[in-house]
Amino acid sequence: MVDVEPASHRERPHVPWLRMLGLAAACTAVMQGLWAIGALDRGETLQTDAWHAILGHVGHERDDVLMIRVDDATLAHPCCDDPFVFWAPVFAKAIDTLRAEGASVIGIDFLLKASAEQWLATNGFDDASRTWDAPMSAALLQGDVVLVGSTVRTAQGTVYDLPMGPYAALLQPNPRESIGIDNLVLDNDSVVRRFEPCPIVGGERPLVTFALALVLRHEHLPFDAAGWDLGGRRVTCADVGAPITWDGPSRTHSGLPLWKLVTGQLTADEKAEIKGRIAIIGADHAGTTDVFATPFTPYEGGWRMPGAEVHANIVHSLLGTRHVRAMGPWGRMLAFFAACGGLSIAMSKLSFRKSLAALFVYELVLPPLGFALFANAAVLVPATSLAIAGLLVAGGAFGLRFRREERERRFLRSVFARYVSDAVVEDILSSPQGLGLGGARRELTVLFSDIQGFTTMSERLAPEEVVEMLNEYFGRVCRPILDHGGVVDKFIGDAVMAVFGAPVPHDDHARRAVQAALDMSKAVDEFRGWMEVRFKGRDLPQFDVGIGVHTGPAVAGNVGFERRTEYTVIGDTVNVASRVEGLTRKVGCRILVTRQVVDAIGPSLRVGREAELPVKGRDRVVSVFEVLDLEGVIDAVPAPRPPGSPPRPGP
Repeated sequence: MVDVEPASHRERPHVPWLRMLGLAAACTAVMQGLWAIGALDRGETLQTDAWHAILGHVGHERDDVLMIRVDDATLAHPCCDDPFVFWAPVFAKAIDTLRAEGASVIGIDFLLKASAEQWLATNGFDDASRTWDAPMSAALLQGDVVLVGSTVRTAQGTVYDLPMGPYAALLQPNPRESIGIDNLVLDNDSVVRRFEPCPIVGGERPLVTFALALVLRHEHLPFDAAGWDLGGRRVTCADVGAPITWDGPSRTHSGLPLWKLVTGQLTADEKAEIKGRIAIIGADHAGTTDVFATPFTPYEGGWRMPGAEVHANIVHSLLGTRHVRAMGPWGRMLAFFAACGGLSIAMSKLSFRKSLAALFVYELVLPPLGFALFANAAVLVPATSLAIAGLLVAGGAFGLRFRREERERRFLRSVFARYVSDAVVEDILSSPQGLGLGGARRELTVLFSDIQGFTTMSERLAPEEVVEMLNEYFGRVCRPILDHGGVVDKFIGDAVMAVFGAPVPHDDHARRAVQAALDMSKAVDEFRGWMEVRFKGRDLPQFDVGIGVHTGPAVAGNVGFERRTEYTVIGDTVNVASRVEGLTRKVGCRILVTRQVVDAIGPSLRVGREAELPVKGRDRVVSVFEVLDLEGVIDAVPAPRPPGSPPRPGP
């Protein structure tokens, strides 16, 4: 019936690969754009924060940092109950104790902007103020101490806020190598996740951060170098936003309370902890404002980490061999393209359900895979963004699939609509079997119609006139076939082969075929008038046709090969119907049907002459009957509408 090159095969050589790779490229471009404007930051930070919390404490092959905590017990101890401005002797005693026990370098995470001597002198106690800072001055002169400064934004720009001049002048070997900037890098959600080795201020050679200053003094490395080899990697002032390799949540680092150092009550084990390590003195008491949100904060009941411990994590990030690193732009783009490309190509090959299953597996595997890479290789894979990319490419793939299927449906509709009614087209397109090769055995009715005397007409008419005649004739006699739910299977020269009961089954297929034959007979009578007018005086034989109808089993389906198929019916039923049409001349009637048709319709079929005649190719004779009329009404199937025509009105 319909000669169709399967749409799936037509597209396979070039469409799926190019279109799906194009989809992958578009998805990659969209994801890169979203990443560039920060639209994916929140999802990525939530993901990596959760990974840090799940991983928890991470051990190091070397533990270089010792926390000296100014905790609540220290503030309550008699040694340290003076106001902070009077703490110079307290810090001096702690520095002396740490130096005596072999600390590598001592960092004080308090910005020393004022001293007791200044306060006493301002308030008229000149004699008492002259020696109060002497112990601290002596401690600073001995070296191995790093003080903190900070950067402050002003109306004139960002400037340094450094320790007071007398202390800075005493630092050894010089202030630039003994002051570190303690500003921490905060993300948009005010969480510390990254660090910068050198804050840029005013275009000058910057001071290094507090943590880097401690590390350089600890490792005896020059401050004026272009970069430093630390923990197996190169660190330079150009590094911006390096991820912190967290040791764990708050209180992960070992520490000692400051009061023990000041009072000399350290145990032997505590003294052993100090030797060779970086000691950071910092606030860790209730009410301190020097606390920061970290990736662990949501998972610790909102507990914030003291700033000194954040610096300790940065120290280990610099010295440790485990470095958390995020993918660079090219690596991220490659990851997006690989994920989008692989998923899109898979979806182009799989059915809709299997595509959904593949998407589900992809989304399910990403989080544990990303965490495994983070835990074992310290790589921050943008798993959340890759999951979004998967949904994006799935939406695009399903959209392309829908568009392709709609295009195929439109193509098939345009082809089938020439042969069957709209309702039959809908049934064919909704069939789960589609247009695959193969067929099914079913009971159906086949109708053959042939023009009598066509050879003579062809001899007396020009080829163009023959085509004109056939087109007009086929247009008239095929409409009743479509109106009654039949399928115009093929045109064989001047003959028409029609099938009722396939591909859409009808229980009354025999009755529909006979009613179509009767309506075709009326159309032939009308066509005679057209022939007499159009070819007047051409000495043509009177126009007439023979119509043969037979009911029986046949195989209906697609035959051909993978590149070209044809829907048709095959079997003895087709042969008999063709032969019965040829018997119309012998019987002398226009419509002949077999006994099988008569039995299928019943008494509502009025017949005239009958005969038992031999049929070429069969051993047994065939009982045939002339059709006179058919009682009753058949629900007609609406004829196909021309493209663009308005819908039919309702009943």
